[in-house]
Amino acid sequence: MRIAVQCSSVLLQKSLETFLVGHLVSMNKCDFIISDEKLVGYENVLRVGSDSEADIVKPFSKSQLFLALERHYALRQKANQAQELLEEIEEEEDAFVAPTENASASSGSLETKIERLTAHYVKSVLAIVKEHYERA
Repeated sequence: MRIAVQCSSVLLQKSLETFLVGHLVSMNKCDFIISDEKLVGYENVLRVGSDSEADIVKPFSKSQLFLALERHYALRQKANQAQELLEEIEEEEDAFVAPTENASASSGSLETKIERLTAHYVKSVLAIVKEHYERA
């Protein structure tokens, strides 16, 4: 994990830097940013605060910080995998509907829709089974 810290509170900034030594990088090279305020124009910002909307609620321990970071990182990885899977499915759908098919099939006939849904379902089930056995 490559993390940048950008806090208005000097005490919080120094505490986070102490906890995250070895993971700190500049804001343009980081996987995500930890801040005590909302940063406009940045993606993947974890906000530290006392309110219920904060990703990391103050006060926190070093272990709570790392658990929140791992949870956020895992969610981000799953989102990336889901996006990649969606792109693969769209590519397969594009390849599945051949340009030589008649207009009714390419416009989304019932048979074509069912075949696409079935192919997606089979692929999803196989991915889940494969993931399960890789963990075991």
